[in-house]
Amino acid sequence: MDKIINISTSDAFANVFNGLSERVAVFSAATAAEALSLITDHHIDIAFVSAMDPVPDLSLHSFLTTLKSHRPSLQMIVCFKGYDADSNDIPDVVSYIKTGVFDVLEWPSSPYELMWLIGRAAAAAQLIPVAMTPTVDLNGALHRLISHRHTEGMIVTESEIRQVLESPEAALDTVVADLMADSVSARQATRTIRVLSIEDEPTLREMIYDFIRATFSGAAASDARSGMDLIGRDPFDVVLLDIGLPDMFGNEAIAPIKEHNPDADIVILTAYHSYELIKATIANGAVDYMVKPFEFEELRAVILRQAQQKILARCAQ
Repeated sequence: MDKIINISTSDAFANVFNGLSERVAVFSAATAAEALSLITDHHIDIAFVSAMDPVPDLSLHSFLTTLKSHRPSLQMIVCFKGYDADSNDIPDVVSYIKTGVFDVLEWPSSPYELMWLIGRAAAAAQLIPVAMTPTVDLNGALHRLISHRHTEGMIVTESEIRQVLESPEAALDTVVADLMADSVSARQATRTIRVLSIEDEPTLREMIYDFIRATFSGAAASDARSGMDLIGRDPFDVVLLDIGLPDMFGNEAIAPIKEHNPDADIVILTAYHSYELIKATIANGAVDYMVKPFEFEELRAVILRQAQQKILARCAQ
């Protein structure tokens, strides 16, 4: 069972998580010290953090940074109040992401959307292996570089990661700044990421294919068998798999795709919010899950995250 900690003092959030307790193991904390203790003692990998009633003992940004440094595999979901046109209170979502936040949730929202985010966070819980973060400062440097590159639509290459790993602590800020300023090799490396879209709806398939070609390389197929034919000719790094294909239910296609392309990361695309479906696809080998309609910037972030995971894993060996 997945473990999640609700870091909030609001009764509204407590009521939502009480309703989810049969599906996930829920822990609660109202202070930074309490949250850190529970996360350590129970090996929690998903944290729901309210930006509307933040912990009293640390600022929100310091708290998020501390959580990620304390447990690098922790996937944090930050919840903020929806933008009010009558106020100047605009959530600084970009700054949340830069602290290592996995995703953000606008409140009020439905339990279904929250469960969808929890399912996605569970699949990504091992994005950055502990072996990749021998010191807190190094972890911060890597996260800062990765966040910057992903915002720009690029990965951090293996050679760049090793350069950060081999740099003395005193030089980390300079090394990261220099890498941020020079992204030619990173852009070229990003272009080599091969993405396959398997989608039966013609208009959406064409839109996804055009999007793929703008940043990565790849192909598109209209059904599972056509997709597996393409995989047989040349393997892919990421497969975007529609759940409702005409010749095969998407969940059933995961196993044969992995058999022919073991290194492919499969991301399920579906029009349905279903925690049970999320868990089933992850159990069958999918690594992520997106609900239609989605923003293409979000899709790009998912692809970059999966490609980056492989590079980090190689560096950790």
